[in-house]
Amino acid sequence: MNAGRLGRAAVVVVLVAGSLAGTAPARGQVGCSWPFLLDDERLNFAFPDDSSTYWMTRFTSLPQSRLIINGQYPHARYFSFHVYDEAGRPIDALADVELAPDKGSSNPFTERVRSGGPHKYTAYVVFNPPPERRETNTIYAGAMEGGLPNPSGFLIYRVYVSDDPEDPAGMVPLPTVTLDAPGGVTKLQFGQCEPLPPSDGGTINNLMRESDFPDAIPRVLPFPGTTEEPRFRRFYGPDREIRERFPSNPVTDAMPYVNSGFYANLHIAYLYVRISRDWGDVFVFRTRAPTFPDTRAGTDVTAPRQVRYFSICQNELATQRVAACIPDHEIVVDSEGYFTFVISDPSDRPSRE
Repeated sequence: MNAGRLGRAAVVVVLVAGSLAGTAPARGQVGCSWPFLLDDERLNFAFPDDSSTYWMTRFTSLPQSRLIINGQYPHARYFSFHVYDEAGRPIDALADVELAPDKGSSNPFTERVRSGGPHKYTAYVVFNPPPERRETNTIYAGAMEGGLPNPSGFLIYRVYVSDDPEDPAGMVPLPTVTLDAPGGVTKLQFGQCEPLPPSDGGTINNLMRESDFPDAIPRVLPFPGTTEEPRFRRFYGPDREIRERFPSNPVTDAMPYVNSGFYANLHIAYLYVRISRDWGDVFVFRTRAPTFPDTRAGTDVTAPRQVRYFSICQNELATQRVAACIPDHEIVVDSEGYFTFVISDPSDRPSRE
C-alpha cells in the first residue's frame, strides 16, 4: 500500500473458528448482499477490531459464474474485500489501493481526491484458481491452500475508521452484489437486508468492561507457556502459536504448518501477547507509536506515514470476543512519541494523575 502497512497489536489471539447460519431475504429481494454484520454489538467473535466494521456474506462456488460488486470508495482509513474458505482461512483479497476506479471515476486511496467525485468501482469474485496473470479488480475464490477446489466460503467487506463515527460504512451506501450466472445470460442482484443478529447496543461488552474478575475463579490459565515472561509475537496462525507453546517433540515437530489465519486480514501484521492473571492484576507495556494518517483530523489517507492504521485491542480467549480497543487516533503519546498502555479490572484501574 502506498500509504503504509496496516498494523495491529492484539493482546490475545483467537484459537477456535466459528460458523454462521443464513438469514431470509426480505420480500421482493433475491437473497441479501450482506446478511451478517460483525462488530462488538452483534457477532463479536474472531477478535474483531471495534474501530472496524465487517459485513459478511456466504458464497457457493458455481462453475462459470461470478459475483459482481459495485460500490463507492468510502470516506474511511481503509477498506477491502476478502474471501475465505469454510474454515476461515483467507484465500484472496483486494485492498482499496488495488481497486481500479470505473471509467470517469477516481480512487481517493491512490489520489488526493477525497472531496468531489465520482468515486465508483466494480470488483469481481470468480470461482477459479488465480491465473499467472491476474485480471484487474478480481478476487479468485476457487482454490484453497494446496490447490484443492474451494466449494464454498465467505466474502467479507471491511471498513476501518469511517470519517464519520456515526456511519461505519464510510458515508456511502454498502456495495451491491450481483450473481452473474453461468454464461452471463442471467444476472441476479441481491438486495440490501437488515443484517443479523440484532444489535444489543453494546450492553454485553459494557458489562464485561465494567466487571471485575470473580475472586472465586482460579486465576491460572490452563495453557502451556503462560509462566514465561510476556513478550509480543508475530501471529501466523493458531496452529503455530499452540505448537510453539509445547516443548520440542517428534510428533509436533514433524507436522507441517498450514495457513490457518482464522479470518485474518491479509493486509495486516498482527502482534499479540497472551496475558495471565496469575502474573498479577495489572498488565503494562510501553512502546513507540508508528506514524499514521489521521483522516478524522483532516489528514489525507495518501499522506506518507509508517502505517495506514494501528490499534491496541484486549480480547477474551474462550469466547473470542473483543473487550475493548483503542485506535491510533485516540492514543496519547508523549513528547518522544511513546505511549504507555495499561490493562486491569475496574477496581485495579490506576489513577490517571
